[in-house]
Amino acid sequence: MRIESFNKVLLIEDNPGDARLVELLLKESDLLECEIINKTTLKEGILAIEQEDFDVILLDLSLPDSRGFPTLEKLVNRFPDQNIIVLTGFSDKKMGLNAVRAGAQDYLVKGAFDANSLAKSLRYSIERSKVIKRLEEAQRLAHIGNWEFYPSNKEFVASDEVYRIFGYPPRENTFIYEHFANPNSHLNIIHQVHEDTLSNGNYQGEHEVLQRDGEQLYVSIQTKVSKDNKGQARSISGIIQDITEKKKADEIRKMQESDKMKREFLARISHDMRTPMTAVIGFSSLFPEMNLNEEQKGYIKSIKQTSEDLLGIINDILDFSMLESGDIKFAKEPFDFHELMANLFNVVYYRLPEKRLEFETSINENIPRYLIGDRTRLNQILINLTGNAAKFTEQGSIKISVDLLPSSDNGVHLKFSVADTGIGIPADKLDSIFGAFARVETKGMLFEGTGLGLSIVKHLVEKQGGKVGVESELGVGSTFYFDLKFKVDDVSARASSIESIDAPPRFLDIDRKDLSVLLVEDNNLIQIVAKRYIQKHLSEVQLNVVENGEEAIKALRQNEYDIVLMDLQMPVMNGYEATAYIRTQMDVRDDLPILAVTADAPAIEKDKSFLEHGFNDVVSKPFKGYELFEKMSLHLLKK
Repeated sequence: MRIESFNKVLLIEDNPGDARLVELLLKESDLLECEIINKTTLKEGILAIEQEDFDVILLDLSLPDSRGFPTLEKLVNRFPDQNIIVLTGFSDKKMGLNAVRAGAQDYLVKGAFDANSLAKSLRYSIERSKVIKRLEEAQRLAHIGNWEFYPSNKEFVASDEVYRIFGYPPRENTFIYEHFANPNSHLNIIHQVHEDTLSNGNYQGEHEVLQRDGEQLYVSIQTKVSKDNKGQARSISGIIQDITEKKKADEIRKMQESDKMKREFLARISHDMRTPMTAVIGFSSLFPEMNLNEEQKGYIKSIKQTSEDLLGIINDILDFSMLESGDIKFAKEPFDFHELMANLFNVVYYRLPEKRLEFETSINENIPRYLIGDRTRLNQILINLTGNAAKFTEQGSIKISVDLLPSSDNGVHLKFSVADTGIGIPADKLDSIFGAFARVETKGMLFEGTGLGLSIVKHLVEKQGGKVGVESELGVGSTFYFDLKFKVDDVSARASSIESIDAPPRFLDIDRKDLSVLLVEDNNLIQIVAKRYIQKHLSEVQLNVVENGEEAIKALRQNEYDIVLMDLQMPVMNGYEATAYIRTQMDVRDDLPILAVTADAPAIEKDKSFLEHGFNDVVSKPFKGYELFEKMSLHLLKK
């Protein structure tokens, strides 16, 4: 085997004859492209090593400035990674063997080696050095180190990566037994592992360890004991790996799995909670037009209000969970800002007569009517803040103000304020009022609610790039404010908004005898509410009710329907699966409208995923006003 690469050899030899002999023998050998640099003292040799890289060093142990075994010790201690072959005289063979034990790669006896043996020793030494370097590099990349410990003399020999793992520059310091035996040392874990290994023959485990600078790591350690023929422990072989990144990755994965399980649990439990609440609200909505006395109407009104409050709490919990997990996305769609504010006024004003509060709005007349942004989330923020104001205000007024802030882009920067004359907030509570589950307590009374409303507001505002704050005086009132930026829309929002505002309800156009509707809903109470609600407004409708997606498919195979109202969460086959099957596997007309009916309508409608499953539209449950009939009419008239 020939070593074709260029090799630099440092010869530290003061005898000119021996130095010349080494040069001649190397020329005769098959070690090609070899350059020899000769230095005559240890001091000169050390200086050369500091200035250049050498593949191998031929070291005479008898030099003018250093003689005997200390010559090697000085070089090894100074350059522990160097590849050294010791040259000795006939009388120093024993010294050569001791030199190999002390860290030399090999030894040669002057006058007893020829060109082939010299080349063989150099070749072996160079190749061995390259293998060790590759091994060290592999260990460094894999963060794996190994060591050998000899219990008889407490000797510890370790690879560079062992030192790196514990935070030491490789071989800057040599670990000794006293380092491990000290129970206060961060290296004491090695002593503990050795004790377990001597008792059990081997060891495997994971540990938290500290580096020299105090940084915490996670390591995996494996050891095995080797015994002599008398059964005594000769050595302990150890392998250590830094698994900190793996641990962190595992923790992240566990957190992600935990978050996923939490979301799935919340989705499941929210459905189970929303369904009965939806039924209660639906039934409550059917009573007002019946012939009830004032006392009965009061009871029904209380039931409806309490149910809506409970549903609001459920929605708060779900919104908070979505915001914390980062699952929420914000729309950038055109909307009518004036319409949003008018609707907000109606919603808030509907609740105020119970407390006889005054409610007013002040909107800067220079704010454009049509904006681009997330209308639903803006409405949610304002509803939360005004609802919060109404909760803590027994008398006086609530005022919503919207002003223009300076803006450097082509949009508008709006500042919203919600001021009340309520109980106010103590000064020491202002910093924590936007925290999750923060609740106000005054005069020994704790106000009801989840304490999530303001936290949700903060998340929604800040995730859209705005800021939120509060000013308050105890017993005088509070003003909550926030700012958001919007783009201005000139055309699309106006067209859609004018149609939705000015066009009269068109559901009467579909109140005909031949109208056939398939309602797919698994909850019996919701079925009753939906049937009463639909039949109340569409007296001529032919309504068929089934309980899951499989039954819906059977019904569509047996009959032809004008429109399908499909719940999403059902046993056997859910609404998504059923609709996808109907669209791709069944011979039904392409223009059959299928509307998703769900309590999660705003979220589902926002991300448009319902379209991918084959739905034409989404309808809120419980039904709100004439929304159901207007959407039914819209899609039936498209046929």
